[in-house]
Amino acid sequence: CVRLRWVALALALMGWAALLVVAAATEGGPPQAGWAWLARSAFATAQWSAVVAAVGFARRHLDRDHRWRQMLAETVFPVYIVHQTLIIGLAMALAPLQWRAAAEAPVLVVLTFAGSFGLYLLVRRVPVLRPLFGLSARALTGASPALAVAGQPR
Repeated sequence: CVRLRWVALALALMGWAALLVVAAATEGGPPQAGWAWLARSAFATAQWSAVVAAVGFARRHLDRDHRWRQMLAETVFPVYIVHQTLIIGLAMALAPLQWRAAAEAPVLVVLTFAGSFGLYLLVRRVPVLRPLFGLSARALTGASPALAVAGQPR
């Protein structure tokens, strides 16, 4: 995947260019029978090649650990649990304002992200809540659960 990333990127761009040719030839309307095969082939080529290129470039340039990885990996499940509830609650709270979707959507995304992450930060500090959100019952100090209960340092 890493070695073929440039080839995949070139194929994706060629598929995209072919889609532009089909759109120009059919004047932006749906492809006619003669062009349909090219449109379908170009679309499939652009999609899959772009995925392969993205994975190849990510594997080449993003294959590093980061000091935030462990915390963010732990954050995924609690955020997953609360995000939908927050979206619905926040959307209901914003509904009386009758904002256009273009204004409401970014506000909803930012508030959901902030609320989800804020709830995670709260939950991780309250030992009783940790298991309810899929976190281990270990103490915040990093001690194992058995040692944390016994009150012994690790």
